[in-house]
Formats: sequence, C-alpha cells, structure tokens
Amino acid sequence: LYRLATASKTVVTLSPQGLHDIRVSEQPVPWEDIEDVSVWTMQRQNIIVLTVPLETDARVGLTRMARWSRGANAKLGADGLCISATGLKIGHKDLLDEIRKRMAAAGETEFRTA
Repeated sequence: LYRLATASKTVVTLSPQGLHDIRVSEQPVPWEDIEDVSVWTMQRQNIIVLTVPLETDARVGLTRMARWSRGANAKLGADGLCISATGLKIGHKDLLDEIRKRMAAAGETEFRTA
C-alpha cells in the first residue's frame, strides 16, 4: 500500500541542505548532522545507515515507521536512520556514492567501510 501511495512522489531528495527520505523523516537530515554512513545487509538487501545524534531524530520529525523500527534495527546492527534504494530510479551503490560525495562537500571526509 505504501508504494501505491508514493508511486508518483519523489521519495529521496539530496539537496545542499541535506538528505530527505519521506519514508524516514518529515524534514531533511542536515549533512552536518550525519556523523557516519555505513552499509548494513539484511536478507541480501543493502541498507544505507546514517548515524546521527538522537536530537536530530526529534528535529527532523521521524515517520512513525522509522520511530517504530529504529530500536529493533539497532539491535540487529543498523544503529541509525535506514535508507534503501529499493524502488528508486537510482541503485544502491550510486545512491551511497552520491551521499558520500555530498557529505564530503559539506565537510565530512572520513567514512567507515562496509
């Protein structure tokens, strides 16, 4: 049902201000709030995990699903905001590369390897 409701909407936006995935938050996550970006694999699906301070969660307004799944995902090894390229017109690797490029442009230069 979610895919039907969002089929005509832009789901992920990368702007100079930050990353906005409407499945995760109401507002963009500012680039400067992202402390780390990593990849978590679950059932052969790669998920981009953004490590952000807890106060960022409240500031960007996490969606109900993101709030509900945040603790469970952390226990499974994905401690952060989870972004998936599933259903997007861009693949996982290209999305990850673009996120890293924009983080570097915003001043972040070190990343943990997958």
